[in-house]
Amino acid sequence: MGGVGGVSGPGPSVAQGILVIAGGIMVHLTLGTLYCAGNLNPYVASYIHARGSPATFKLTDMTWTSSAGIVGQGCSMYFGGVLEKHLGPRLATLIGGAVLSLGVGLSYFSIQSYWTFLVTYGFVFGVGMGLAYTSPFVAAGRFFPKKTGLVNGLVVAGFGCGAFVFDQVQTKFINPDGAKPQCKGSDKGYFTEGALLDRVPDVFLLLAAIYLAMQLVGCSVIRNPAGFVRSTPAAQTDKDGEEADTLLGTSTPSTARPLQRSPRQAVRTSDFWLIWAIFCLNGLAAVFFSSLWKSMGENYLPSVADARWALAGSIGSLFNAGGRIVWGAIADVVGVKRAIVAHCAISCALYFTLYPTKDLGYAVYFTWICALFFCIGGNFSLFPTATAHAFGKDSFGANYGCIFTSQAVAGVLGGILSSDLVHRAVDITTTTTT
Repeated sequence: MGGVGGVSGPGPSVAQGILVIAGGIMVHLTLGTLYCAGNLNPYVASYIHARGSPATFKLTDMTWTSSAGIVGQGCSMYFGGVLEKHLGPRLATLIGGAVLSLGVGLSYFSIQSYWTFLVTYGFVFGVGMGLAYTSPFVAAGRFFPKKTGLVNGLVVAGFGCGAFVFDQVQTKFINPDGAKPQCKGSDKGYFTEGALLDRVPDVFLLLAAIYLAMQLVGCSVIRNPAGFVRSTPAAQTDKDGEEADTLLGTSTPSTARPLQRSPRQAVRTSDFWLIWAIFCLNGLAAVFFSSLWKSMGENYLPSVADARWALAGSIGSLFNAGGRIVWGAIADVVGVKRAIVAHCAISCALYFTLYPTKDLGYAVYFTWICALFFCIGGNFSLFPTATAHAFGKDSFGANYGCIFTSQAVAGVLGGILSSDLVHRAVDITTTTTT
């Protein structure tokens, strides 16, 4: 059969497909520790403030760690798709995981300087994440071709759960006694206990070892279906100028089968840039929120114990994971276009109403954290699904890598906007309390 790459002979085993999904979830648990930034940043910032460099370092500079990670992911994800196509999903995932774990381990040394830490725990971490990201759900989707949204959601739910597991690991290791950051003076917002600061570099060696072990186990079961055959290059497109039904729903269907587009062809379509732009805007908001939700909470609700913020991050990550599954399933039922419209509308309403929750107490702020993580998670099942629907599955990894460059742009712009907005908020707070 021409057109879409698929399985020759008997259909793929459901049991094998479930095992691939499980392996993908395990790998994505380690990739998803990107969302630990909100919990980990105050500890890292406190260490750099007390013992590292530069002398001009500020807590708000930590927003650039997540931004650097997202930039690294956006720059490398296309190449992750290329690796999957040439080396297969198992080896592509393993290479990416190894790079990520290396970046975390090197942070034990680099934390002495904010700038070197930004490279290892930011950019190198992100490059590894991008290389490993798509291969697990590309492989899993080949076992369940009619449930693309749900399969994508299940695998990347592991990404959303990363913080649920590792926020607790980090806090228990670094701050077992529940110390609080300082509330006044030049050390306001920073932890100053010597024993706590001593443990900050060590946590990166612990995390790197755990991540690498989990990645090895997960990669051992990631594979393509038996008999999987890729399409020949000549079968990936229809006649020049002929278009199938698209995400926008405005073009006239001319073929009964999905149109397969290479990255070079995809970037010439309006659908590509529509998906890219929406994903970029959603990413801008996500960078700001995921980096600073804990620092904002500690600033506005200083009486809340550190362990309760770690718990909020962990439960929020469960909502992040659940959002990936639920929004993916919604896209399968109502269509990806309607799902994205609903998702964006709900997300905007939550972001607009987040700031007033600081006056309503921890419980309300916590509720908004969970709801926003639920919507942030939806981005990462809806936009892969939209990419597969619009451009086909043959070059999905590379196409989604191109779409994901939107997150590299969002990472840079998000870091700039986050720093500016936080400085303005601090100025307003200082003015109203003096």
